[in-house]
Amino acid sequence: MSRTVAFVNQPWCVSTPPPTSSLEIWTYEVARRMARDGSRVIVTGGLHARTLRAQRFVDQGVEYQLLPVVPDNAVERLARRLPGTARPDRPLITSRGYFLPYAVRAALALRKERPDVIHIMNQFPFAPVIRRFNPRAAIVLHMQCEWLSQVDRKRVVPALRAVDAVVGCSGHITQLIEARFPGASCLRRTVHNAVDVDAFQPAARCRREDDAPRVLFVGRVSPEKGVHTLVEAFEQLRERRPGATLTLAGPIATLPAESIVRLSRDPLVTALERFYEPGAGSYHEHLLARTAPGTRDAVTFAGNLGRDQVARAFAEADVLVNPSLSESFGMSLVEAMASGLPVVATRVGGMPEVVEDGVTGHLVAPDAPAALAGAIERALDDRARLGCAGRHRAEALFSWERIAAETAAVHTEALAHVR
Repeated sequence: MSRTVAFVNQPWCVSTPPPTSSLEIWTYEVARRMARDGSRVIVTGGLHARTLRAQRFVDQGVEYQLLPVVPDNAVERLARRLPGTARPDRPLITSRGYFLPYAVRAALALRKERPDVIHIMNQFPFAPVIRRFNPRAAIVLHMQCEWLSQVDRKRVVPALRAVDAVVGCSGHITQLIEARFPGASCLRRTVHNAVDVDAFQPAARCRREDDAPRVLFVGRVSPEKGVHTLVEAFEQLRERRPGATLTLAGPIATLPAESIVRLSRDPLVTALERFYEPGAGSYHEHLLARTAPGTRDAVTFAGNLGRDQVARAFAEADVLVNPSLSESFGMSLVEAMASGLPVVATRVGGMPEVVEDGVTGHLVAPDAPAALAGAIERALDDRARLGCAGRHRAEALFSWERIAAETAAVHTEALAHVR
């Protein structure tokens, strides 16, 4: 069905192709498939050049409109310097005034385009603003994190009143929203993240079984990702597999404590506050310090990688590990499964929805290095069977074609709801 759909990314996202973060990847992959299927698709994002002029361009049939965020960045820096006693459940990032000029510019720009559906990524305070200037559009709020179930209800309720549907990137996220707001009138639906099953393919692995195993982590190197647990587990794995190597592929970018650690009610997550204490040093320094000298040369910090580089990293690895303490979905898991790799993950957030325990990989308790090391070893010993099953599961459940179709179905429901 042909319609005009507008996606509104968070203003700090790099919305220009090629995408890098999971949210940007989701928007890019779904938008271009909807455009291919006949819809007019607009993606709105922040322009990170020092200019006050918006930019527009078209890529693969998708219209991109990038809005300047220079004023917003200046106000945000000032707000963070002001003294205050902000409650943990009212972080600046979820306040009504946070990047409000960007929200207004997006709302005004979209009013000129008259979209049928406006699909907002994560930033729920934008919803009432966008509704104010686009009263006839169906508005969908898409949550890739737990904020709606964590922050002060008074901040969330206006957003839920302004939207026609709320989408969670996993059943875990959707269930948390339903439990917190059981009486909300908006639709609640789950639409998973996915993987390009054509770009991520099983590689020919001709290495002998006695070759040194290669362990891979793909994601942000930040405390909530549990990389410190993986480093400790890897130390234990090396005692039994002396030649094993570990590659950490992703930006060394510790998230602000207010966005995850201080919002969480999980004691394992709140305990990560120790990494943010004065004098604690950087998380990268901590990881280096806890790696034994004999193991340090076996650990590689590969930095942020493009999609082709990530696909190559999967092709060269033997197992993908996600040791997160907080994870809404786990994009690297489906990419690894599509690449024919066995996966090991923690029983956290949406990851049990991705990994079929004992079939495509193994699930373990979070913050348990010994259990994680054991699961990695079992996955290495059974890599062919687990990898083959993972590829089939990725193709069946997590292709972008399937997810784009599910998103279009939610848009149809939202349109019926608003009318």
